[in-house]
Amino acid sequence: MIGELALSHEHAILYNTIRVALGSFLIGGCLISPDDRLSPRVIRILIVSPLALVGEGLRLLIERDEDLRVSELVMNMLEAAETLRHNELDVVTIFDEWGGSDCVALVQCLKSIKPRVPLMVISRDLNPPQVQSILTAGANGYLPLNADPGDLRRMVYAVSRGELTLHQTIARGFLDYLANADVDHSLPSFNELSPREQEVLAFLVQGMSDQEIAQALFLSVRTIQSHLNHLYAKLNVHTRTEAAVVALRAGWFPPSLDQK
Repeated sequence: MIGELALSHEHAILYNTIRVALGSFLIGGCLISPDDRLSPRVIRILIVSPLALVGEGLRLLIERDEDLRVSELVMNMLEAAETLRHNELDVVTIFDEWGGSDCVALVQCLKSIKPRVPLMVISRDLNPPQVQSILTAGANGYLPLNADPGDLRRMVYAVSRGELTLHQTIARGFLDYLANADVDHSLPSFNELSPREQEVLAFLVQGMSDQEIAQALFLSVRTIQSHLNHLYAKLNVHTRTEAAVVALRAGWFPPSLDQK
C-alpha cells in the first residue's frame, strides 16, 4: 500500500512506524486493524453535529450496518456532555463544523467526562497541525468529510476497539508533519522511563488493551492502569492516543527495517 500512497523513503519509514506500532494497515482508504471484523455486539454511537441535516445523514449512513446504532444525536457541547455523562455509549462521532480550537475543546471536554469512550472526528479541515491537535486531545480517528461511506463505518469499528485510525488522504500530510516536527525537548528521555513503563508503552502503541497488556506481562489490570497513570504524568498527556502519538513522534519505537 505504500506504493499506492507514493510516499518518500522518509515517509515510508514513518508510515511503517505507525503501521507496525499500531498493528494496522490501509484497507479501503483507512488505517485500520487486520482484525476489522464485525463486532459480536451492537455498537452504540453518539453523533455530535451542529448541522441537523448532516447529523441525520451520518445516522443513515452508519445504520446501514445492523450492528451499528446511533443512540443519540445532539448539536452542541452542552448536549453532548450531558448525553455522554448519562448514557452508556461505545463511540462518539463528531462532525467538525467549528474548526480550530473549538473542536479541540469539545474533544477535551468529552474525554474528561468518559476517557475510555473512543471518539472520532469528521472534518473538512485536513491541515496536519489540526489533525495533530485533535489526536493529542484524545480522538482515536480522523476522517475527511469527502470519505467513502464504507470508510465511515469501518472507522467506527476501528475506533470502538480503541485503535488510532487515519484516512489515507490525511496520512501523507500528517506523516510529513511528523517527519518535520521538532521533538519536544521537555519530554523525558526514553531511558528516564522505568523498564516496566517502557514495556507498557511499547504494548500501548501496538493498540493493546489494558487486559491484553496485563496478560502479556502477567500482571493485574489495576497494576497496568497504575503504570499508565505514571506514564501519562511523565509524558504530560491524558489519554492513550496522546501517549502513542508522543512516543511515535519521539521515535521511541522505530520499525524493523526488514518490515514488508
